[in-house]
Amino acid sequence: MPKKLTLDYSDGSTAQMGVTWDTSKVDTGKAGTYEVTGTVQQTSYNDPLVEMRADPYMIYNEDDEYYYFTGSYPTMNDADDRNRIGYDRLVIRRSKDINGLTDAQEVEVWHDGWMADEQAITQRQGEPPITATSGHRKFTRSEESGGSLPTPA
Repeated sequence: MPKKLTLDYSDGSTAQMGVTWDTSKVDTGKAGTYEVTGTVQQTSYNDPLVEMRADPYMIYNEDDEYYYFTGSYPTMNDADDRNRIGYDRLVIRRSKDINGLTDAQEVEVWHDGWMADEQAITQRQGEPPITATSGHRKFTRSEESGGSLPTPA
């Protein structure tokens, strides 16, 4: 029996994955026809991967072999901000594997009020695309109007 199968997905894509065959009902000492079932060996991921983060964004950085996850942090997690609705900071986590992001330490990379000339844009803040260049991470964020504001690197 094959060690790998080609899987066809509903979006038209295909993938090769290993399969574990259940041969427990096969009597190799007796000729006959047997039905054998198999289980595809595919990775399962935590669901949700990270709770309560809007606009999630994840990349894998081949340079340091870490997965990075960032998202907007809801103001409702703070006792002082229960009456505000929106997001007032961006956070990032990193881990050597995807499921490790669930419990990875979270680091704040931007918080509303860090820049003196900044307007209150916390109600509809989008996710920051992450780019890696020469060992540095760059975070960018745009206002609803499409303008761009610098963020701490």
